[in-house]
Amino acid sequence: MKDKSVGSAFVMMIIIVSILFFLEVPHPYVSAEDELGYTLPVSVGEIKTLIDQNGDEYKIKVIDVNVGSGKALIHIVYPSGNSQTTTLAKNQELSLGTMIVTLKDTYIAINGKVIAIFLIYGLRAVEGYSSLLINSTPIGAEVYINQERVGYTPLTYLASVGDYYILM
Repeated sequence: MKDKSVGSAFVMMIIIVSILFFLEVPHPYVSAEDELGYTLPVSVGEIKTLIDQNGDEYKIKVIDVNVGSGKALIHIVYPSGNSQTTTLAKNQELSLGTMIVTLKDTYIAINGKVIAIFLIYGLRAVEGYSSLLINSTPIGAEVYINQERVGYTPLTYLASVGDYYILM
């Protein structure tokens, strides 16, 4: 008779996280400070307002994403009102004020959205977002949020108000 307790083990951790904002928050921006950088997924057509350490606001809109070549076409509006459209390749850096924005990945999510994932250093805040620090021991666990791959631990994920299902 075969012992059914013997076999490979698969451990899955699902964490349900709710992020709430309270009325006491003085403005719609949430502060961010982390040496690891911040992971920010942006769908095609979405506009995100990033605030650097000097308080300058930059608006970034993802116009198009080429998942095959790992490139994203983005439109940037600078604090001065000037704008620029540029293409970022995977792991290419772009300096915006005190921030360094890097395109980390591109993919098509399970819901069909085409997404660019940016890693941002020197960020002070993102309008309407809060940071969620995800860590593991040992480090390097692959992280999925709402069935979309967002990176590896340690990871700081920028999330808007809502419920999140995290799989590592």
